[in-house]
Amino acid sequence: MKKTKKIHSVMLGIAFCLACHHITFSQPFKLVPLYDKTKLSFSGVRTIWMEEVPTLPKHFWVLGQAGTVHTLYPNSKGEYDASSKKMILDFTKDALFILKSEYGAYAMSFHPNFPKDPRAFVVYTAKEFPTSPPDQRGGLIKIDEYKVSGEKFDNLVKTRNIITSKHGNTFGTSTITFGADGYLYAFLGDYNISSQDLEQLNRKILRIDIDKSDPNKNYAIPSDNPFVNNANPKIRKEIWAYGFRNTWRLTVDPLTGDLWGSDVGTFDPYEEMNLIQKGKNYGWETGGNYIQKGFTGPCKLSNTKDCTPFTDPEWSYPRASGSGSKPGVIGMDCIGAGVIYRANRESPLYGQHIYFDVASDIIVAHEKGKPPKVIGDVKSLGGTGGSGHNGISHLSEGAYGEIYATLITWDLNSYHEIYKVSHPDLGPSNTPVNILMAQSRHRAQSARSLALVVDLQKAGSGIFIRDESRGRSYTLDGHRVSQP
Repeated sequence: MKKTKKIHSVMLGIAFCLACHHITFSQPFKLVPLYDKTKLSFSGVRTIWMEEVPTLPKHFWVLGQAGTVHTLYPNSKGEYDASSKKMILDFTKDALFILKSEYGAYAMSFHPNFPKDPRAFVVYTAKEFPTSPPDQRGGLIKIDEYKVSGEKFDNLVKTRNIITSKHGNTFGTSTITFGADGYLYAFLGDYNISSQDLEQLNRKILRIDIDKSDPNKNYAIPSDNPFVNNANPKIRKEIWAYGFRNTWRLTVDPLTGDLWGSDVGTFDPYEEMNLIQKGKNYGWETGGNYIQKGFTGPCKLSNTKDCTPFTDPEWSYPRASGSGSKPGVIGMDCIGAGVIYRANRESPLYGQHIYFDVASDIIVAHEKGKPPKVIGDVKSLGGTGGSGHNGISHLSEGAYGEIYATLITWDLNSYHEIYKVSHPDLGPSNTPVNILMAQSRHRAQSARSLALVVDLQKAGSGIFIRDESRGRSYTLDGHRVSQP
């Protein structure tokens, strides 16, 4: 049976008590504007996602839900002003966006070897419809590939479509991210498709290789995917895990490689944070988020003979607006995976998953295997809309370990800005993840605690990038080496 896990919180100044798990900070966590909003604004862009450009610290790409990508680059003084913002991609003619809906673009991801492999990927709902006449309540979900060029990586050209999947007349959001193994992980939202139906891609976590191609596909299926050897030809071999409702954010622990996904509930009592594991069934539509306890004994699935036991969430939260809501208990309404903090080993937050809830306007720190902790309440920064989906839409990490937040307002096409999560215990690392060399940019595919090692003993060797946290070394072009 799943263990019942509930979060109780009482604010005492700036200390929080969570399920008898105490954590006290000398200062409150804050969201600090990244720029002077009188000089620069993203109002109207609907800032759904942002990421620092690999090898260019403090240079960002910002994804707008309607189908735009802007760069945000500092000026010669290292500040952001009106000249810092530039639109580099407009695919609004392709993306279907409707205000106060889950339509639109939701995530991008740089290739793991960027910029040596200068590709980026975006997932969105498209204006093309598989029905005739077109029904704007149903359509397509696409993952597209772009080639990136330019000194500041500000020129994008669409090269191909990776995946196109139909969705029905109601659907959830979608997301993508690259895992520590270099494969692309994706969730394609669709409330009409059963998350237990292994013959459908939607509402599953997919795992694909975008560096290779199988026949009739623009990607390859990794040979160790869980259903590759399943004798049923109709079962989709792209599936890595299943049984989800609306996993709209994924994140990877750069040290352990763990993949985390946030699963949003509906009018049922709970929301979940899941550790996504190979071949596991997380139980949606067979009990799933509807109850906080799991299942024992034989499962009853109409479309498959695979009775894999259901997998517990790492933690489940009562929905603030659902039947699980109780006075004095912290609830969530739109949980989103964030970042695993590895920047500063001395920080009490080292190794913890920093994530958020759009509607409840809270930030949570969660160490694997332990109760989560509420570390901030950003309700006052959550916008002025009235539907409740007002707050953080994405958390991302910079080269020096800074955590950045995009904010969104559900029912207004305004008040969408970018912030930095500020607190002394989130101090940046002394060495960046991205090490810059004259005339060349190099990125180590690892996280934090990097050091330069000069080896003068071996002919032909030189400078290596050493990742002390993982015990690995890399050449300056990103190739892993056994020494030093």
